Amino acid sequence: MAKLTDAGPATRPDAYVPRYAELPFVAFGTFWQDRITKAAQWNSELLRFAAARWHKDLDTLVQLANCRSVAEVLCVQFEVAAETASDYLSEAEQLVANVNTALQSGTNAPTGS
Repeated sequence: MAKLTDAGPATRPDAYVPRYAELPFVAFGTFWQDRITKAAQWNSELLRFAAARWHKDLDTLVQLANCRSVAEVLCVQFEVAAETASDYLSEAEQLVANVNTALQSGTNAPTGS
């Protein structure tokens, strides 16, 4: 590694090479770019699911407001509970599948090459 001269790094930018400049930036950049892309996809999927559930919950409130008897309320609640459980289960399966795909797609730490 080059040493600093009396002129200092301001007049001789090549006089000092910081240690981080020796890292393999290409592999490091690809490593983090892959992870950021996967995290963005994960967040996008979660937001899509949350928005869909929000709309379904609003529809449920409308259905409950239109009920005229306790039996209708119980029927709506039962249907909503079954649908909600099914939605969460299928979403969990999809997220686990996405994680497995990400793990199998070669998300190893960057190498020194």
